[in-house]
Amino acid sequence: MKKFLVLFLFLFVSVSYALDYTTQEELKKIEEETQKCIDKNYMTDYAMMQCSIEGTKKYKVEIDRTIKGTKKYLSKTQYEQYLKTQEKWEEFMGEYDKLLKQTYEKHCPPYLACLSAVDDRYEYTKHRAEDLSGFIGVLQLFKKEGVLDDELNFVQFE
Repeated sequence: MKKFLVLFLFLFVSVSYALDYTTQEELKKIEEETQKCIDKNYMTDYAMMQCSIEGTKKYKVEIDRTIKGTKKYLSKTQYEQYLKTQEKWEEFMGEYDKLLKQTYEKHCPPYLACLSAVDDRYEYTKHRAEDLSGFIGVLQLFKKEGVLDDELNFVQFE
């Protein structure tokens, strides 16, 4: 009975965290799903592109979810700065997208060059999702547990 109760509490806590922002474990699932799709559809560049495009869409959803969930962990000023960093990232991606369209995607088909462009978008978006999730995960840990000082004592983090 105790094992069941502990398991239930663990699952409840995991689900409540999952509602706030995207965890690294959830992002790993997207990566695994995308890779499984690519492995299954390796015969054509076009099919592999579709797998990466779908993975990128999933990461974008999780980025939005994390940004919204992070609001309750930051002060107003901190959240405004957090949003500015996201705006700058989106601006960068917009400019990078233009570059990809002017270079790799200029001559499609054949699809190998386009597959490279799609993979670049996928990787940048994946890394952004991981960065945002990692940021809030570490912040929550520091707020809950504190941080170590130079003498290896935990001190409160605000």
